[in-house]
Amino acid sequence: TILPQRRLLPEVSNETHTSVLVSQSQIMSSSSSASTYKYTIDAVNCMRRDEFVTAVGFAWEHSPWIAEKAWDRRPFYNVQSLIETMFDVVLHATDEQQRQLLSSHPDLVARFSSLTEASKAEQRSAGLLELSPEEVEYFRSNNHYYREKFGIPFIICVRENKKQAIMDGFRVRRENTVEQETSTALGEVKKIALHRLSDIIDPAPSSSSKL
Repeated sequence: TILPQRRLLPEVSNETHTSVLVSQSQIMSSSSSASTYKYTIDAVNCMRRDEFVTAVGFAWEHSPWIAEKAWDRRPFYNVQSLIETMFDVVLHATDEQQRQLLSSHPDLVARFSSLTEASKAEQRSAGLLELSPEEVEYFRSNNHYYREKFGIPFIICVRENKKQAIMDGFRVRRENTVEQETSTALGEVKKIALHRLSDIIDPAPSSSSKL
């Protein structure tokens, strides 16, 4: 079995948790200008299940089941609480569902035509669509090694890293254990989803007095 049992991410101290929230707040405030937001959190809270899945399910690569389950736990106070709820769905999913989520992410420098629109934009932003032949071979060989060892693709939030940092990440993370790398990969998937949702949902909190 490649994936460990449910509790995959280690406990963090209050200080570390605060640091993570600050970092995520910065992501949400810098990802988009207000004019590009498609939704407010109140609008998200009012969506039917199918509308909700269509609107936010894309944030988790080819894994609409996460949004489907998260819908039952509305309303959300803001985009941060939405992300935390969706990630909790992931952490309480079966090993097979977690495996499918991680395996749904594409290899870096995969065929352009095989990428989702979100993945295309993200890999382009990191400079991964303009590589030399030697760099392409580096990614392909490391993708293969990584999959052979861990059984999942190498996942990293490319919007927080540039080409060289990603290449260095291969060298560092290939030394991890399966458990360590699974935990790291899930953390990177959460970062990716946070960026994607922060692009479309206004960071302002809900106006509802019920929250």
